Amino acid sequence: MRRARMPRALEMPRPSDAARWVLTAALLAAATATACEAPPRRAEPVGLAPTGDAGAMRGERVSDVPAPGARGAGAAAVAGLPSLEFLQLGTVETDGFTLPVISPNGRFLAVQTGEPPDLATALARPGQRPPRASRIALYRLDERGIVRLGETGAGFVLGRAADDTGVLIESPRPDGARWIGRIRWGAPRGSEGYEPEWLVQDGRVNAFATLGPDDALAYATRDVRDRAFDIVVRTEGRTLRIGGDGLRSHVYPALGPDGALLHAFAVRDGVAELVVADLRELARAGGSTAGESAAIRRIEISDRADDAVVAQMATPQGHLDSFVRGGEGSPDGGGADFLFFHPELNSIVRVTREGEPAPLRIRCLAWARLDAGNAVALADGRVLLETDATTADPADAVVVLPQLAIPRSMRAPDGRPAVLLFTPERGKARLTRVTIAPTRGLRR
Repeated sequence: MRRARMPRALEMPRPSDAARWVLTAALLAAATATACEAPPRRAEPVGLAPTGDAGAMRGERVSDVPAPGARGAGAAAVAGLPSLEFLQLGTVETDGFTLPVISPNGRFLAVQTGEPPDLATALARPGQRPPRASRIALYRLDERGIVRLGETGAGFVLGRAADDTGVLIESPRPDGARWIGRIRWGAPRGSEGYEPEWLVQDGRVNAFATLGPDDALAYATRDVRDRAFDIVVRTEGRTLRIGGDGLRSHVYPALGPDGALLHAFAVRDGVAELVVADLRELARAGGSTAGESAAIRRIEISDRADDAVVAQMATPQGHLDSFVRGGEGSPDGGGADFLFFHPELNSIVRVTREGEPAPLRIRCLAWARLDAGNAVALADGRVLLETDATTADPADAVVVLPQLAIPRSMRAPDGRPAVLLFTPERGKARLTRVTIAPTRGLRR
C-alpha cells in the first residue's frame, strides 16, 4: 500500500465540519452568501439566440432565455484564448443541499426539492428513513429555457448518476432496507406521475449507485444489521463483488469509460483509501474478493476520515466528471484519469493508473472539461478558465463567472462540448450553459 504524502500545514476538516460539508453542503448552502464583485477578465459573455423545438415531451416552461446579447470576439482577441458563449437558462428550485444531476446529452436535469434528507439517510447509515418532506423534480433544458416535466412522490433520495434514459434514485424502506431505481425522463402518457423502474430490490441496504458503459451498474450494499458496505458491479451479464473483509466499508464506486477499471473509496478505523479494481482481472479470479487481491490496488488518502469525509471526497465531481482523458502534467493528455476531492490538499486531484494523487493546475473545489484543450475550475470563490497556459495561481486565470458555481460537463444540442454552471441562490440554482464560440459563421 502506498501512502500519499501531504503537507503538514494542510489541515483536514474536523468531524463536525465534515458532517456539515457532506454532499457539498459547503458548495451549495454556504455558497449562497459567497460572491466576488470583481468583473470578469478577458472573457466576455456572448448571447445565443433561442432556436429549436421544445420537443414532444409534456411539461411546463418555467423560464425563457434572455434576448440575444451583443456578439464579439471576446477572449479570442486576447492571447489566443477561446471566445465563450453564455446561455442563461433560468433557475430551478432545490433543497439547498443536494447537487442536481444532468444527463450526458445535456437535455435533462433532476433536482431534489423540499427538505433535504437527514445525515443518516444521505450517508445510508443505520437509522436512515424515507425523506417524506422531499421530492425529485425533473426538467428538460433547451435553447428556449427550462421546461418542468414533473416530479416524483415523496420518499426518494436523488442518486449520483443519470444516462439519456433516466436518472438513478434510491428509496430507503421502512424496514431499514434501501432500493435502487431509475426514473425515466419522460413519464408515460396517461400516468399520474413518475414511478421508478427498480434495478436493485431486496432486503439489503443498497446505495451510492452509478452507471457505466453497456448498461453497467455499480453500487454499495450491506446487510441491514451491518455498517460496512461491499461494492457490487453488474456488467456484461455477470456480477462482481469487492469487499467482505469485515474491516473496510467500500462506498461511492465509479466505473471507467471503457468499463475495465472501477474506482471506489474505503474507510476503516479512521483511514480512508482509494480503491482501484481491474474488473477483468477480478472476473478471471472468480468475480469476488475479500480483502487483498492482485486485482485490487489501494492508495491510502487520509488517517483522519469517516464516512462523511469520504462523501466529501466523492461528491464534487459527479458522474460525468469523475473521469477525464489525462496525461503527464495535464488532465487532458491521454489515458483515463480519475478525479476526486482530496480533503487534506483541499483540491480536486487526479490519479492516473500508475501515479499518486496530484492536484490539477489550479487547486479547486470542482473541475469540468470544456473541450480537449480547456476546462473550468471552481477556485478562489469564482469559476476560472483553465488552458494550457494556466499557472497554479488563480489570480492569473481568466474569470468565467465572478462568483461561486459548480461546473458539470455536458453537450450542447448541436453536439458541441459544454459546461453547465450551477449557481446557488437561496433554495434555487441558476443554470448557465457555457460553450466555446465557433470560429466562423457567428450570427450578429
